[in-house]
Amino acid sequence: ALVVMKKIFLAMFLAVLMCGSAFAGLQDFKLINYSGQTIKSVYIKPSYRPKYEPQDAFTGRGLPLKSGDYVNLNFNPSRNTRVQYWDMVVFFLDDSYFYWNNLNLLKIYEVTIDGSGTIHYKTIR
Repeated sequence: ALVVMKKIFLAMFLAVLMCGSAFAGLQDFKLINYSGQTIKSVYIKPSYRPKYEPQDAFTGRGLPLKSGDYVNLNFNPSRNTRVQYWDMVVFFLDDSYFYWNNLNLLKIYEVTIDGSGTIHYKTIR
């Protein structure tokens, strides 16, 4: 009976692991803050949309993000699973902000923001 219980537990554990990776969005990425300021919120939207909406916010998900820290931005855009190009804006504690257009989040997996507002990113090949 103990062997059967162990096999059931192992099967349940593996099922949970597989489900977790199945829900990872194709556009997930690591955001690294080297701006010298604390990021209070991040908004991201498909580039074709004219404006940001409340559901585009990442507030509360590993934020605020101090300079020198990073956060993994995980999202699963249900209607936009194959959208390639995204716009992003980050707001700092003093309400200043940086924004970028047309980030290819189907290829980018890491974004680093520096103090001049320039982003550096790593992409899959």
